Amino acid sequence: ALRAGSRVDQMSVTLSNGTTLTHGGTGGTASSLTLASGEYVTTAYLCQAQKDGRTRIFYAKFTTSTGRTLAGGTTTSDCVTRTAPSGWQIAGFHGRTGDEVDKVGFIYTQR
Repeated sequence: ALRAGSRVDQMSVTLSNGTTLTHGGTGGTASSLTLASGEYVTTAYLCQAQKDGRTRIFYAKFTTSTGRTLAGGTTTSDCVTRTAPSGWQIAGFHGRTGDEVDKVGFIYTQR
């Protein structure tokens, strides 16, 4: 799930047992994507920029194995795409947050 307005405020994942792992604040508008059986996240597209002299994640877009997407925030000119290697999936993330998402990295697992 994402919470985003002009920047990404929060990223979270809810596990199959109902546990939710959350990074970030409570601002922005919430959106989520429930994965279907056999569906997994393959790609993350992220954009960053400066706010108040600090780097923030302004935009995040996740794409699944079936082509569905979850996106939020505002694109910038400084963007990267992170794609799981063949046979792998994006299963989680780590990073640095306060009220917004400052930095994020991804955890890949084999399918």
